[in-house]
Amino acid sequence: MLNDKGGRLFHGVGQAPAMGDESLQISTADTRARAELARVLTSYLDVVSTDYASSAASGGTRVGEESVTRQIRDLTQVNLSGARILGHWKDPKTGTIYAIAELDLEQVQRTAEAVEDMNADLRRYLADNGGNIFDRMAKQEEVR
Repeated sequence: MLNDKGGRLFHGVGQAPAMGDESLQISTADTRARAELARVLTSYLDVVSTDYASSAASGGTRVGEESVTRQIRDLTQVNLSGARILGHWKDPKTGTIYAIAELDLEQVQRTAEAVEDMNADLRRYLADNGGNIFDRMAKQEEVR
C-alpha cells in the first residue's frame, strides 16, 4: 500500500522462475502479482467491513455480517479486473521474472458506487472512511 502524489495505491508483486517458455513465465508472474494484490485488497476490505460493523452496532443498527462479507468478496473480484500490470523485471542471474500489479483506491470506491446490490450504508461508509482506513493501514505497513 502506498499513499503518495500518485494517489492511494494497492500493489502486488508476483514472480515466476525460469520455465523455458517466457510468455508463460510472464503470464504466471502477472497472475501471481494479481493474486497478491487480491490478498492486500481483501485485507483492506476486511478492515473496512469490521470497522463498518462496529460503527453500525454502536449506532444501534444491526448488520448482517454474512451479507457484508459476501459483498466485500464480490467487490474484491470486480476490482481485480481493473488492476493493471505496471511492468516486469527479469533477474539476469536466475532468470526469474517479477511483475508488479497496481490498483487505485479511487477505482475501488468508484466500483463500490456502481455495485447495485451493495448495502447502501456500507457503500457510503467506504466512500466516507475508505481513505482514512487506507492511510492507517499504510502507516502500519511503514512501521513493519
